[in-house]
Amino acid sequence: VVETSPLPFLAATPGGAATFTLPTAVTRVDRFRLTGEALQRLDASGRVLASVPHGPGRVGLVGADVVTVAPGGAVRVFGTGLEPVRR
Repeated sequence: VVETSPLPFLAATPGGAATFTLPTAVTRVDRFRLTGEALQRLDASGRVLASVPHGPGRVGLVGADVVTVAPGGAVRVFGTGLEPVRR
């Protein structure tokens, strides 16, 4: 992937890779991003479908789970609808 104006966060996408302004994880259907105040689920057009309060950190996908890691190391796990997952 070659971008003329790369952004600060790199994420794997179904088609390869892309850069984003915020920590982001991408599936074939949804995009998940951490704004510093919330974890958001967006559709392909960028419309926010769901949001839960969440501080800064990083976001990724592990299997069917959305996993976040805060700067202090706290790990949170969510379903794709942003419901908390307890294991």
